[in-house]
Amino acid sequence: MDKRATLAALAMIVVGLGTFVYLMGSTKVGVSVGDKALEITFDTLDGSSFKLSDQRGKLVIVDFATTACPYCIEEFKALQELAKRPGLIVVTVNLDDSNSTYLASFAADNGVYWRVGASIEAGIDYKIDGVPTLVLVDKSGVIRYRDYYTSLDALNGMLARYG
Repeated sequence: MDKRATLAALAMIVVGLGTFVYLMGSTKVGVSVGDKALEITFDTLDGSSFKLSDQRGKLVIVDFATTACPYCIEEFKALQELAKRPGLIVVTVNLDDSNSTYLASFAADNGVYWRVGASIEAGIDYKIDGVPTLVLVDKSGVIRYRDYYTSLDALNGMLARYG
């Protein structure tokens, strides 16, 4: 092998390794679309713990809401349709200072049968500035959607794309 061929082969290896390292490490941890989702942990109303990173391999809808928000209650209707889907995890993170007895009553009154818990810290970490804010995390833990009130049609479209 001549010197030029050796240098060309070496250059291809370096470029290939550089591309691999870039692609494997390009997703930063954060709270924006395209970021690897920041960890969320909280205790649910049923006494269990929820940890976002434990949900790898499943699509996760994280619904940030408050008990005083009429739009949150409206969005629950769309989530009721979706929460039954196999492989989809729906969680609601309450951001107000409701005690667990009131929150349990609120959830029951509004047909929320999926996991619910309170975590003001998660709202701060995710920089939630309005509710309802919905975050879709894909099976590999990357945020694919983040926005305010989301319709059932929009949710179905996202699930078809990322499910």
